[in-house]
Amino acid sequence: MRHTLSPDVTPEIPDIGQWLSFLRVHDELSLELVYVSEEDRKYIHENYCRKPEWDFRVGEGISARLSELFQRDERKIGLAYSLMLTITGSPVVYYGDEFGKLNDEAYYREQIKLTGKDDTRFLVRGRIDWDKLQNDLKDTDNFHTHVYQMIKSLLNTRKEHTAFGRGDTKFLDVLDKNGKQIEQVLAYLRTATEENILVLNNLSGKPIEVKHPLPENHVFVLNFSGFSYDEENHIFQLEPYGFVWLGVL
Repeated sequence: MRHTLSPDVTPEIPDIGQWLSFLRVHDELSLELVYVSEEDRKYIHENYCRKPEWDFRVGEGISARLSELFQRDERKIGLAYSLMLTITGSPVVYYGDEFGKLNDEAYYREQIKLTGKDDTRFLVRGRIDWDKLQNDLKDTDNFHTHVYQMIKSLLNTRKEHTAFGRGDTKFLDVLDKNGKQIEQVLAYLRTATEENILVLNNLSGKPIEVKHPLPENHVFVLNFSGFSYDEENHIFQLEPYGFVWLGVL
């Protein structure tokens, strides 16, 4: 991501413009077009196309909702949104992903009967049953409730801070308590007028301890998942796929 967002890859745009950032679209067109190399396309397809019926266009598309791509793992979903909502650009949420909508097998079969065409993209184009969703969201232990509340909290936090929308981005090197660089944690500082926000994202499936990258500054938590802080030793503790957004004074 550091390379992709660098001026070498992402061109500068005028102040009156803004990038749009999204995690997925219904046809995964970025795998078909020029946004990735052949090597990247192969890597993405091999890691996310977990079922044969998700494949279409022979390796150039994946018919799967975001929750399915992340194996219905709330931690991975949260991390993905942490990245999208804190990097440069205006976030776009594809309908249904705000509550973790799954692949719609019933709609898929219905459309095959109606059209006579077996198009696996029907898996991700289903309707929303609003009555069922409202009932699901009343259950605090429901997967959809967990995803909805998490994303709602992240979006509300983002709206309160100008640095996320128009701020500059400075990527930071992250060290462990022994001073060794950690590649698995993506850290960056978003800055705007009178506002500085430090973001730490654990991209790995293992817990990681991070030495405070800004030792002379005081911080306060804006939003987090899978995070704790050892104040005595100034160590951030990130759980697998954990993240934290910190205001920096």
